[in-house]
Amino acid sequence: MTETAEQIYRNFLASIDTSVAGRDQYGDLRWHVECSAEANATDMQQEKTTAQTTDGYYAAALSTAKICLDDWESYYPQLRLDRA
Repeated sequence: MTETAEQIYRNFLASIDTSVAGRDQYGDLRWHVECSAEANATDMQQEKTTAQTTDGYYAAALSTAKICLDDWESYYPQLRLDRA
C-alpha cells in the first residue's frame, strides 16, 4: 500500500531528533518545524503556488519541513543548546 503525502509528512516529523536542540516557551524543534511547514503550505495554497489538494498541501509542507530542519539553527536560533 502506498503512503499518502500526509503519512510521509507525518513520518518525517516523527523522525526529527529533538535531542539536538533545546525548547522555548512554544515547544521543541519538531513543533517549530511543523508550525513553519504548515504555515508555509497554507500560504502556498492561498497563493496557488502548490496544488490545491490535500496531497499538494502535504507535499508543500514536507518540502518546507526539510528546508527548515536542514538549517534549523538559522531558523530557530533560540533552540540552540550552546547559546549564551
